[in-house]
Amino acid sequence: MLNLMAVIISLAMIITVLTTCKHRRFFNEIYYVWQLKMELNFINAKLHNIEASAKHATPMAVMILAFYYQGSRQLWTLDDNMISIESLDLKQEKLAATIASGQLTINVDEYKRILLKQF
Repeated sequence: MLNLMAVIISLAMIITVLTTCKHRRFFNEIYYVWQLKMELNFINAKLHNIEASAKHATPMAVMILAFYYQGSRQLWTLDDNMISIESLDLKQEKLAATIASGQLTINVDEYKRILLKQF
């Protein structure tokens, strides 16, 4: 019983510290990476459907996929994961060819999580 109470109190303390510190200057980078990983996980859950739509040059799917690749590149660069970046280069080149052949204008800054509901 005491162990359970200790776990609950510890969780409450951790949540309190994280919620109060997440917008402080020293925590900005950690919070940004945390948010990026969360967004990439949401996309990864629907990646199969997004990739299938992107093959048909669906603008929304291509934009989400471009955001996913750009975010993955940034995250893997921070982790110094050069092995995975090589495979990402191939995927980004293929996506760039899809964008060029479909004459699409893609802006990854327009990405929002709500767009994933379509997939």
